[in-house]
Amino acid sequence: MKNFLSKMLQDLASKLCLPLLLLCGAVQVQAAATTIADDLITVSDGTYGEVWYYIEVPYPSQAGSPMGSIINDHVGRGFTVLTSKGDNTAQFAPLYPTNNRQAQQWKVVANGDGKYSLVNKNGKYLGGDLKEKDNLENAVQLSVSRMNAYFVKALDSSSSALGADPNSTNARFEGNPTHTGIDATSGLPSNGNPGLRTLRFVPVAGIDSSYPFIFESGATITKWFYIKSLDTANAAAPYLTLKEDGTTFELAEKSAENIGQLFGFVSSDNGEKTFI
Repeated sequence: MKNFLSKMLQDLASKLCLPLLLLCGAVQVQAAATTIADDLITVSDGTYGEVWYYIEVPYPSQAGSPMGSIINDHVGRGFTVLTSKGDNTAQFAPLYPTNNRQAQQWKVVANGDGKYSLVNKNGKYLGGDLKEKDNLENAVQLSVSRMNAYFVKALDSSSSALGADPNSTNARFEGNPTHTGIDATSGLPSNGNPGLRTLRFVPVAGIDSSYPFIFESGATITKWFYIKSLDTANAAAPYLTLKEDGTTFELAEKSAENIGQLFGFVSSDNGEKTFI
């Protein structure tokens, strides 16, 4: 009986250990993600997978700037992202309709010798002339380094930094890319001028899950939103409401019966602006 129990336990142990050994082996061969810019950006590759980003320039919606008409955040920064324009120069544009952002979503791929390139979800690479290229060989090679907690600089082979043209919405490479006193939240230099030579790589999933759904022009709106004021002075009646006259707005208490409090977001024909 003793020998029988001993053999049974040995057989059971061997059956349990094999799956455990296989599991351990799987864990050991799982490739770790390659990151750059002190872990701010994950490089996409065939082993780890693809990580997609919106690439933001900290362009303030200040008076006189090309982004002056764009809704900004609490630090005065309009959310504009690198947008491929085919045979034309890439631009920093507001978010396109939710289902049509392939030209605005980018992954970072290795280009050898510590250099990296950008490819959008349409499979097009960013070239040194800031136009679309069909293959990695013709893509611009970038050196990417961290500037602060959120922002990076991306330099081409002549040490010019990828950023925005201050006189248009076009992207451009610009020399002398060193800024001092960059604010970690806004990305703007301490002197208040646009931080046009710094970039923030924002994961696509985070933006798409937090921004409202934007419909194409002419589409039937099926997603509706309340728009709430976060100003404590409006705490008692914080919801944007269309008045009965159909032309003016007010803030009011939330009411499930009031369709004047439901808003949809629709893009213009060219995808450059969004209307409520």
